[in-house]
Amino acid sequence: MAQDFARRGAHVTYVTRAQWYGEVPRLDGVIIKAVSANRPLYGPNGVRRLRPTLEFGWGVAAHFLRHRKDYDAVFIASFPFFSLIGVRLALAGTRMPVVVSWVECWTGAFWRTYAGPINGRIGALLQRLCIALTPVAIADSTFVAHRLVASGLRSVPRSIPGLLPGGLMVADETTAPRHVLFAGRHIADKGVDLLPAIVSEVHDRYPELLFVITGDGPLTPWLRDAMRIAGLDHVVTFTGFVPAERLASLTTQAYCVLLPSRREGFGILAGSAAAYGAPVVVGAFPENAAVDLIEPGVNGMIVDPPCPEGFAEAISRILEAGATLRGSAKDWFRVTGSQKTMRAANALVASTLAEAIANAQRHGTAPARP
Repeated sequence: MAQDFARRGAHVTYVTRAQWYGEVPRLDGVIIKAVSANRPLYGPNGVRRLRPTLEFGWGVAAHFLRHRKDYDAVFIASFPFFSLIGVRLALAGTRMPVVVSWVECWTGAFWRTYAGPINGRIGALLQRLCIALTPVAIADSTFVAHRLVASGLRSVPRSIPGLLPGGLMVADETTAPRHVLFAGRHIADKGVDLLPAIVSEVHDRYPELLFVITGDGPLTPWLRDAMRIAGLDHVVTFTGFVPAERLASLTTQAYCVLLPSRREGFGILAGSAAAYGAPVVVGAFPENAAVDLIEPGVNGMIVDPPCPEGFAEAISRILEAGATLRGSAKDWFRVTGSQKTMRAANALVASTLAEAIANAQRHGTAPARP
C-alpha cells in the first residue's frame, strides 16, 4: 500500500516496528521509520505478548509528537490498540485527519476466550475506547463493518473490496486433485485442534484420501502427535511454512481447501483458492469473516454448526461434485473474486485519505500542500 501511494505521487512515511535484522529495507518512494525493536510478538500459547505492543504504542506516540505538523493525514491500523491511542494523544489539538483500518472487531466473549477473564475484559475495553477514537473507519470486510456499527462506531465505516493479490489470475492448467489442503498458523484460532477429528471422519469414508497441512506454530507438536496416535500419519503430510509459489501449487492440486478457522478478519486464502479451482470449506463461527467469501455450492461450503462431522460431510460433498464444483469456483473468481483485490483496496483508502484532507483544508485545519 505504501508503495502504491508513492506511485500515485504521495510522500509516504511508513511508521512501523523493526521487522528485520541489519539494515532497514528500502521501498521506492517510501521513508521507513522504525519506532520499536524487533521482539517476538507471540508467547508460547500463541497469544500476543504485551511488551512489544506497549513499546510500539509508545514509539508511535513519540514519533507523532515530534512530527505534529509534518503530515497531511495518517492512516493507521486499529490493532495493536496502543498505537492508535498514541496517535490520537500525540495529535490532540491538531485536528489532523486520521483514518483507521479495522481488520477485526471482537465480541467481549471472544476477548475473554482469547486472553482470559481479566486480560480479555481489558482488551474489550481498549477496543471500545479505540472505536470511540476512530473518526473515519475502513473495515477489512462487511462483516467487520457491521460489527463496528454494532459496537458503537459513530460514523459510517467503509468496507474495502478485498485483500487478494492484484495480479492473481484464474489458473488455466487442469491438474488432477491429489489431496485436501490446510494452510495457516498452528493455533487454536485457526481451528488446528479440530483437524485430527475432521481427518479421522473423512478417512473413515475415503481411506486413500491424502491431506497436506502447511504452516507451523505452538500446536504443531500436539497436532503431529494427535495424527500419529489416531493412526493417520500415513495419510497426512506436514510441510511447515511454504513460499507463495509452493502454496499456489498445493492449492492447484487440492480437492478442496479446509479452513476451520474460528477467527478471520477477511480470509485471503478463502477468496484466492477459487482462482486455482479449489473449493473452500469454512465454519460458521461467530468471528469468522471468511464466511462472507463463500457461496455454498459455488466456490465452497459453509459448515453450520461447525463441528468435525459437519466438516467431513462438506468435504464428502465436494469430492462427489468433482470437476463441476472446481469449475464453478473458477467462474466465481472470474466474476466476483477478481474484484476483491488489494489494488482496489488501495484505491479506496487513497480516495478516503484525499477526501479527509480536502475536508480538513476547507475548514482550515490542514496545510494546502501536494
